[in-house]
Amino acid sequence: MRGSLRKINGKFVTTIDVGINPKTGKRQQQKRVHKTEQAADAHLATMLAQVQADNYIPPTKIRTGEFLERWLRDYAGSTVNAVTFSNYRDNVHKQIIPELGAIPLRHLTPGRIQAFYAKELARPTRAGKPRSPATVRKTAQVLTTALGVALREGLVTRNAAALASPPRGKKRRVPQWDVEQLALFFGECRRSRPHRYPVFLTAIGGGMRQGELIGFKWPNLDWATGTAFVREKLYRLGGKQLEGPPKTEAGFRPVPLGPEVLEALREVERTKTEQKRLLGPDYHDRGFVFAQPNGKPLHGHNLNRRDLRGICERAGIPRLRFQDIRHLHATYCALANVPVRVTQERMGHSSSRITQEIYQHTLSTQHQQAALDVEAALFGRNVVERGPGR
Repeated sequence: MRGSLRKINGKFVTTIDVGINPKTGKRQQQKRVHKTEQAADAHLATMLAQVQADNYIPPTKIRTGEFLERWLRDYAGSTVNAVTFSNYRDNVHKQIIPELGAIPLRHLTPGRIQAFYAKELARPTRAGKPRSPATVRKTAQVLTTALGVALREGLVTRNAAALASPPRGKKRRVPQWDVEQLALFFGECRRSRPHRYPVFLTAIGGGMRQGELIGFKWPNLDWATGTAFVREKLYRLGGKQLEGPPKTEAGFRPVPLGPEVLEALREVERTKTEQKRLLGPDYHDRGFVFAQPNGKPLHGHNLNRRDLRGICERAGIPRLRFQDIRHLHATYCALANVPVRVTQERMGHSSSRITQEIYQHTLSTQHQQAALDVEAALFGRNVVERGPGR
């Protein structure tokens, strides 16, 4: 491995021996012309150091867009589920390629990517609203993942996206229901949407995700042990409802249920039996525990927007999303001093980070109550008991 510098027609030419081409078996050389001897010396020293450290990457003309298309086809398509792949593809085609696709992959720098993030953040949505930092962070995650493959393949010397800083936004503070508000919710649910009561009770009592609940089937419920086994979920893609496995290994899990939840499921079973008898061949029996009266699966959008939102408004309590009421399960686990590890497994969190955040929020409320209790003991004041989130 050696290099040389020669002056030709007033310019300085560096030649570096970069080894044998594995395809042709011939010696490879890289030549470059420089305007000054100082620039030529600096380039020669850098390249020889890379070759010596086995960190040299031959110049390639592949552009960022070409690589991302190949990454979608050869990597992403075989490593993630259909919904995640659809999101990856949308990010690549609608955000990344229009701005960065024409840039040669090896010329992609942290600075260019940082400017891309800033431009994305300033670009309005279809509704004319500012784009959220969370949306840009998702795009950044896709780009970072793809360039990690480029780094492993030896197409670049560094992951430029990993060196850039996606925008940080304010963390959404999820409202919590105290025991009183929870009672109001269940009371209104029984009054106005009684057929949805078992769904929401199981979500809060078992901590299951929306897709896991609407995809939950009778064979996955063990009545003898009172355990629900999460083995599949239902999700929407391209206007269709599809069945699939949980996203992560942690999603496959047993969830022991309490007697109240099990009794509600017994009532669901009795109702389904009657619906099958009345509809006969018109009943679409796909084995779903929570389904429409004709047996077809529930629509998650309707469950969230129509049922949950309406119940909250009529009950006069803070409106939560479905994933928020699922997190109530972790909140009440924290209040009951259930170990974080147990709650993490029940919720199907792949990392304890999310579980810890919910616990910290709940415990901070307990600390506030503790301060009031101490003052009550010291000064004899009456203290109003507080529940989580109040």
